[in-house]
Parts: sequence; structure tokens; C-alpha cells
Amino acid sequence: MTMVEKPSSVVGFVKFTAVTILTFVPILSSLAILVYASGAGAHDGLTISIVIALFLVGLLFVAFLPAWPIAQAISAQFVSPMQIVKATKGYRWSLMLVFFATISVNKLVPRMSSTTNVGEAIALALYGAVVAAATLVLTASIAVTAWKFAMRRDASLAQL
Repeated sequence: MTMVEKPSSVVGFVKFTAVTILTFVPILSSLAILVYASGAGAHDGLTISIVIALFLVGLLFVAFLPAWPIAQAISAQFVSPMQIVKATKGYRWSLMLVFFATISVNKLVPRMSSTTNVGEAIALALYGAVVAAATLVLTASIAVTAWKFAMRRDASLAQL
């Protein structure tokens, strides 16, 4: 909230968290269907198609709606996802590119199985924590940048 120059509150935090989780529902749904289908032995084309479609929709949700949790956290009324998508027109593909770049940053951390002693494991854990913190800061920056862009394009968002 400091980054968007708005006061923080417990209600805002709860709304931010709820909308963030809601943004990830399509991806989580695709993973749940995949786990269920593999346990039930259903490997038909329809199941795989549904999983792929939900996963792709989920990636688009996450990439196109980083400003939605912020907008909802500071608003007294419901802010529709379409309002955010429309307000970030002209910035969407940059969001998509940065989103995938952020995902790939976590791949810079080697696997724990590559360590040969406790010192290396501790160093790798610390390195992983630094990369995770950097990824969180980058993700928050993406959300704030998207929010500021959307706010400039949609005057009704600036008044939340």
C-alpha cells in the first residue's frame, strides 16, 4: 500500500489476499483436475484439453490482472477484472513478458540434491531465500506498475 500511496488496513489486506487467490483459481483448478484424472485413470483427450485450457486461462489471468488485487484492496466496491484488463490496454504484453521472466528467475536456484555437505545446503538455502525475496519484490513492482498504468488510463480507478 505504501508503493501505491494508500493507507494499509486489515480489511484491505484480506481483500488483497482473497483476490490474489481468486486470480490463481483457474491454474489451481487445472492442477486439481490433473491430479484427480491421474488418480482416476482418466487420460482421455477431453480431460487433457480441459486441463490445458484452464492452465492457459490461468496464466492469462495472472499475467493480465496483477493490478486487480491492489484495486480491490483499496476499493469499497467490487472492481471487475474486465475494468482492470481494459485499463491496462497497451501494457498487457509487457505484463505477460515480465510475468514469464519472473517465473524463470526461480529456476536460477540449483536443486538441493546438488549439494554434497551441510555448508553447501545452508548456502543454497540462503541463496534460495534471496532469490525468493527478489521475486516477491519484482512481482509487487509489476503489480504496482500495472496499477499506476491502469489508474492513469481509467479515471474511475484513480478515485478508489
